[in-house]
Amino acid sequence: MENQSISISVNCSETAPCCLSVAVTIPAENTQQAYKAAIRKVGSEAKLPGFRPGKVPVPVLLKTYGQQIYAHTT
Repeated sequence: MENQSISISVNCSETAPCCLSVAVTIPAENTQQAYKAAIRKVGSEAKLPGFRPGKVPVPVLLKTYGQQIYAHTT
């Protein structure tokens, strides 16, 4: 992944005398780019029966590895 400037907003607020609430906001386009990059990486390495390595269609990748990709990018 290339180095690029990402505008992240972090807000902290005290909810109790010794507790903080932290809210982090990341632009949707940045998260979508990271998700697509993760799909491309998995697609280039995936070996599924019936498909040549690196040639698995995206819908099949998402059906097979979608939960893992989503968990890894969040």
